[in-house]
Parts: sequence; C-alpha cells; structure tokens
Amino acid sequence: MPKPIDEMTLDELREYARELEKRLEKYEAPDFVYFLHDAMAQVIKVGHSRNVNERLRVLQRQSKRTLTLLGVMPGDKYVKRTIQQQFKTLLTADAEWYRADETLMAYINEHAVPLEGEG
Repeated sequence: MPKPIDEMTLDELREYARELEKRLEKYEAPDFVYFLHDAMAQVIKVGHSRNVNERLRVLQRQSKRTLTLLGVMPGDKYVKRTIQQQFKTLLTADAEWYRADETLMAYINEHAVPLEGEG
C-alpha cells in the first residue's frame, strides 16, 4: 500500500508525478481523492474517482441536500483508504461519511486543492 502523500519524500512525490504523467500520455485519467461536504448534516465524504465531476453529479442526484466539493488531491483507492483509516474515529453510520471535525477539516485545508475548472 502506498504511503499517504503527506508522508512521501520529495523523490517519492516526483516518482508519483511521473506515474501520473505516464497515465496522461496514454490518455488515462489520473485518480483523485475528493472531499465532499454536506453542511446540513455536518459530514464529509472521503471518496475516490477518476472522473470527479461525474461522480459528484451522481452523488448530488442521490442526495436531498446540497453537497459542496471541498477539494481534491491526487490519489487512488489506496490513498483514500489510508485517509479513511486515519480518521476512522470520525466515521458515521453511512459508509465513507465522516463527522466534519476540526482535525479532518484541517487535513483537507492542508492537502486538498479546488478541482480545476470548478468555481
């Protein structure tokens, strides 16, 4: 299992970036971990997708509440699982949804960026 991005050395980050560039050369979309906020319930979904915009459209159609994308970071399903494990004490009864605790929000603010092309 790969290390979380915030624990990678500079050389490991460069290697990960090279891997993502190779995928792009083959027209393969990179993987992203996304953080989706449901402000009414004060919960955050930690998910993974290669097509974040489409995944968000599907989740929004399924939800009766407004969902807000807090940000994304490069990462595959293993990175997502590492983050989920790190914040497992915040897990709610709904799979992949976590209490919007200050430690999780600080992690997102430090590691995630807005999705390119999103306002």
